[in-house]
Amino acid sequence: VGHRNAPPAFNSMQVNGKFKLVNRIGGGSQGDVFCACDIILDEDVVMKLQPLELGQMLEREYAVYKALMGGVSQSDGPNLPCLHWYGTESGYHAMVLEHLGPSLEVLVADTAHKCNLEMVAYIGSHLITCLEFVHLHDFVHQDVKPS
Repeated sequence: VGHRNAPPAFNSMQVNGKFKLVNRIGGGSQGDVFCACDIILDEDVVMKLQPLELGQMLEREYAVYKALMGGVSQSDGPNLPCLHWYGTESGYHAMVLEHLGPSLEVLVADTAHKCNLEMVAYIGSHLITCLEFVHLHDFVHQDVKPS
């Protein structure tokens, strides 16, 4: 719902020989976020792409994830996605993460825009737990979006 397809230049883009872009799910001034597929494991993943000329914001984000995870790709932190891959390809910094589930926009649409108190409390509690974990490790998120 509300997701745009990947721009034509990305439709056939494959990253690291195994991740294929499916559709754009978000983005901003620093890059784009895509739903992608691990074509070897046949799993949905999320891929963040940032043009190399825009700097190293994504590389710093990758370093924060690694620090929060103690240097491993599997997260012990609450609600943090596992890292599948980071590198540069085709003029982009690229980071591939575990797909944690549907967006808030999709969840709200699936409930006919009538979220009950239990659902709101559940989502809020998980968000606070995750942000608390990040803050306890001396990081500030800086870009929390409503969905």
